[in-house]
Amino acid sequence: MKAQVRRITAGAQTISLKHGEIPNLDMPRMAMVFKLKDAAMLQAIKAGDSVNVTIEEINGDYTITSWQAAK
Repeated sequence: MKAQVRRITAGAQTISLKHGEIPNLDMPRMAMVFKLKDAAMLQAIKAGDSVNVTIEEINGDYTITSWQAAK
């Protein structure tokens, strides 16, 4: 799913995304904060980047499990 990185909070390991519909979570387009599955993801991403992400619900938290730069 394509999204735009709005803000990164490294200490909390969270990223705010403006995203499209997320069918597997029954979520409409919006902007919200997601946790990261792996803190190492923060090393190669910055605010303003367009990315393709996979988001899953893990232990009650919406979590980014993978991402790659959008083309």
